[in-house]
Amino acid sequence: MSDCPNCGKLYTLGDEACQYCGYVFPFSTDIVASGTILQGRYKTEELAHSGGMGYIYLARNTKLHDRLCIVKQVKDPVKSDDDLKKLEQEAIEMAKLSHPNVAMIFDHFVEGRFYFLVVEYIAGKTLSEIFQERQGHLAEEEVINWAISMCDVVSYLHKQGIVHRDISPQNIMITDEGIIKFIDFGTLRELRHIATRGTAGMGKFGYAPPEQWLGKPEPCSDIFALGATIYYLLTGFLPLSKEYLAGQGPQRADFNPDFPPIRQKNERVSPELEAVLQKALQLDANSRYSSATELRQALMNLIEVKAPVLSVDCDQLDFTQTVAGRQSAKNFTLMNVGINRLTGKLTTTKSWLKVSPATLDLEAGEQEVSVTVDATSLATGFSDIGNIDIVTNGGEASIDVTLSTTSFAKRALGVGLTWAGRMKWLILLVMVIAVAAAIVPKTILKEPVLGIDSTQQIDFSDIKVGDISSSRTLIITNTGGSLLTGTAKSTKDWLIVSPTEIKLPYGEEKITAQLDTRNLPYGFKDTGFIDIETNGGSLQIAVNLTITNVIYEDDFSDSSSGWTVGSSDTGEARYGNGGYRLLTKRTSSIIAGTNPAIGQLSDFVLEVDAKSLSSARDSSYGVILKQQDTSRFDNLYYFHISSSSGQYKVERLSNGKWSTLTEWTDSTHISKAPSVNQLKVICRGKQIELYVNDISLATITDDSFPNGFIGLAAASGFEAESKADVVFDNITIYIPD
Repeated sequence: MSDCPNCGKLYTLGDEACQYCGYVFPFSTDIVASGTILQGRYKTEELAHSGGMGYIYLARNTKLHDRLCIVKQVKDPVKSDDDLKKLEQEAIEMAKLSHPNVAMIFDHFVEGRFYFLVVEYIAGKTLSEIFQERQGHLAEEEVINWAISMCDVVSYLHKQGIVHRDISPQNIMITDEGIIKFIDFGTLRELRHIATRGTAGMGKFGYAPPEQWLGKPEPCSDIFALGATIYYLLTGFLPLSKEYLAGQGPQRADFNPDFPPIRQKNERVSPELEAVLQKALQLDANSRYSSATELRQALMNLIEVKAPVLSVDCDQLDFTQTVAGRQSAKNFTLMNVGINRLTGKLTTTKSWLKVSPATLDLEAGEQEVSVTVDATSLATGFSDIGNIDIVTNGGEASIDVTLSTTSFAKRALGVGLTWAGRMKWLILLVMVIAVAAAIVPKTILKEPVLGIDSTQQIDFSDIKVGDISSSRTLIITNTGGSLLTGTAKSTKDWLIVSPTEIKLPYGEEKITAQLDTRNLPYGFKDTGFIDIETNGGSLQIAVNLTITNVIYEDDFSDSSSGWTVGSSDTGEARYGNGGYRLLTKRTSSIIAGTNPAIGQLSDFVLEVDAKSLSSARDSSYGVILKQQDTSRFDNLYYFHISSSSGQYKVERLSNGKWSTLTEWTDSTHISKAPSVNQLKVICRGKQIELYVNDISLATITDDSFPNGFIGLAAASGFEAESKADVVFDNITIYIPD
């Protein structure tokens, strides 16, 4: 809120004119201040970037464990409902994208007439920043590997019918884990069109090909941008024949069909990569690679001959007849049969299985690996299958490890029988049967067998609307002797199962059940199922969901939680005295505070604690119900109680005219100042039920306003000393049962 420079009354940032005096405000885009709460949940921390389109803020989602996020603001306000509709429609489509290398869009909204997008926070650096930090010294192989990941993303987008149009080193990040992320999906087509006033089709000079500058982008336009990005990262130059002239749009001559081949700028680049870029950067769209997949394969061909290659001398280790209570060890050999250093990790899936070394760093040749089975705490007759997973930059491998335990006596006896060789056949047959019963594991069965841990039901309770992070994990097992294959599917839209395809040779695998409650109502209850269908059996896991009926809670300890703050000649609204404080400055006036982020409500229960710091005889305080427009104190219901006497009143304000729904009425249950009163209102359809301190006061029936915003208010009377001073605390709004 700010003061009108003409009349001094409060107005909302983004308003074009003062609603009180009509003063037209000069146009400006105010940078959102640090600590501002947007949409009742996104608390800005700092301005991360300012560009031609708008502003980018680092923020935290206060309703989701203060999770970091990025909030993008379009610099120009939304001018029409048509613009807003296009923005919302495209944001929703972009939010459906699901790719590990694409930053997710979490939310979008308009506040103060400015359009905002909320996207995933990525910890890392842009390719442009990495280039600058290393002063342009990037290895060809590293850049090619980045480009291969970029091609994967672009191929995915093209399959969704999306042309990116803005690929460049500034819009691609490398995470702290070394993963490529496309981050600038805030530059949606409609958003760019509005923010750049219709020049959105052009793209970034040097990275966008001629057809894009003519307003005709197509999938192969992204191929050109990928080529230009690689060219820049390895040279620091763009594939242009001359510098762009300031104030002039790029001409076809600026794109030189005979631009300097990359090896003229960096002689360390291989001739093979130079040939790939010459094709990717053709001015004629039809002469480029036909798809991102084709470009990816051309890049893959360059690194396959230079890459390390993992090779293992076995695919299984047999530890059957291991003596219970003892350890046993065997070795296998890893080899690097490619070129360049082979690095990676070796992990095991069972607590009884150890491997050494656990990391791999092999320039060339062989590496012996020791595998130890620790049966010191295992009982006789135990059987299981574990595996050693080997993940390297030269490939992956997995080694099966089969274990079954026996007693020392049985093993010794078996060895003795072998040595003697003269035992009678009947004794031998009996011993074979006994040993087989003790040591043969169930896993030698030929058929796969689906199993599950103790989880037979998953419960999600008191989940908030908009939750997309809550998840549970269940573990399925294959206790058979061959590959378990099948699917895991959800029966509900709000339940996301991953992975959906099961391929389990042995052992166990995690299945994740994740929620998406963005489109569900408060108080929603439902049961869905995870259906697991495999060649080794079927399972159905019940998933119970209960969404909290609490719409909003606030103890006013956070001064940026979104309530009106400001001062005028009428009164003042601020956080203080352990709550939210409203003070009037003159007689016969009302000061009200609202929080638009709560949104419009129809059926709801509101509870709030309130106390008057003034015992002025005719001052009062209470709650505003179903206000039609938070920018105007009009068209609403007002339930208030007296600060000095045990009375309450209910009024309706419609088009500037007050009507009394309930006259001032005495109640012995209303405490006088400075005691705390709990106000409670239940709105159901046309009925409004009023309570103080859990005692029912009255029920009003009126259908003037079926829904609207809520607010808090304090009013002064006609006498000079009747100014109101009220503190509200602990407000809760929820859906009635």
